[in-house]
Parts: sequence; C-alpha cells; structure tokens
Amino acid sequence: MIIEYFIGGASDNNDIASKIIGSTQIMDRVRMNRASANKDIVTYYGGHEEKDRLLMNIIRLAKNNEVFTLNLTGHSWGGAAAMDLTNSLEKEGILVNELITLDPVSLFPFLPVKNFRYWVNIYQAQGLLDYISTIPVAGNLIGGLLSTLTTPLPSHTLSDAIATIGGQLGAQRNAVNISCNLDHANAWGMYTIARQKMDSLVVNRSKWVVTS
Repeated sequence: MIIEYFIGGASDNNDIASKIIGSTQIMDRVRMNRASANKDIVTYYGGHEEKDRLLMNIIRLAKNNEVFTLNLTGHSWGGAAAMDLTNSLEKEGILVNELITLDPVSLFPFLPVKNFRYWVNIYQAQGLLDYISTIPVAGNLIGGLLSTLTTPLPSHTLSDAIATIGGQLGAQRNAVNISCNLDHANAWGMYTIARQKMDSLVVNRSKWVVTS
C-alpha cells in the first residue's frame, strides 16, 4: 500500500491565518488531482499545524504492522512540516520513500534531512529580496515589506511577498533541487514538475549530486 500525505501551508487548512482570511485548501486540491489519477495510492490531507497528528497517524500504522510505502508532500510551511516529519520519523525507524517539498518556508533553518529514499525540492528562483529575507526574522519582514511595495496590486505575486516574510528555504542539501518561476501559490504547477522528476528518479534509480 502506498500512502501519500499532502501538507498545506499558512491559511491552507485550519491554522490561525485561515481563521482570519479563510482556508484556501490548495494542497487538498493537489491531493485530489493526485488521487484521481492514481487509484492505487491512499492519500491524506492536513495543514502544517496538524504535523503532530499526522506523525501519530503514521506511527499508529507502523505499530499496527501495516505494510506501507510512505510519501510526504508539503507546500510552503507544509514543506517545512514535511521535512520536520521526515526527521521525526527517523527516530521511529520509519523511512520516507518520497519526499516532495514545494517552495518550503520556515523562519528558521533546518537540521539536515536524511531519512528518505528520494527527495525533490522545488523552489522559486531567488532574487535580491529573497536573499535579504535570509536574515532571521528581521530580514523576513524587511524583504516581505519591500516585495509588497514593489509588487503592483492586485497581483498573484502577493503570495510571493507573504512567502518572503515567512522565509523561503530555497535549495536544500541532499535534495534534487529544481528552481522555477512559478507563483508561490501555484502548488499544483510545482507538484507537476516535482512529480515528473520524482518518477524519473524512481524509474532510473538515479543517484544525484548532493547540493550543499
């Protein structure tokens, strides 16, 4: 049995942001597209704020001696949650088969992620404002503010400004990294790119060069 968890970012499901501006459920739509095209995959959806619940669900499956292959896909803060889950599952002896992160966002850097078989990381092409935002906390606010001021509204790139404030992680060590010019909110577009690359890696059992 193949199980794939889809984890949403800020305002995706049921976090504080969603209660203020509404729930987008971006990653649930990605999940539904994936499930409709692959009937043999069991899919679940949750927000980044449900990371602990998702962890307990996975551990429960393992303790019930369920035989399953685990895939994790996360967008924005959900990408960071998927990385964190991968590290947490290593302590439980549960290997993540496929890890896909879609422009992951976190205010703080991550410990190296190693508990996976394949990892594809899609991230937005980095500009000056993104580099400013690598300065913890203050840089995020400055970069996000400047991004907002220089972005004509209404514009789809408002989500990019929000991601800059959140702290885009960019390229990740140990992952197959792919830079793209898609809007931060275009999780399905990023997932499509990541899925094609992942399928190629799995079929060819390719070995990639670790990105530092």
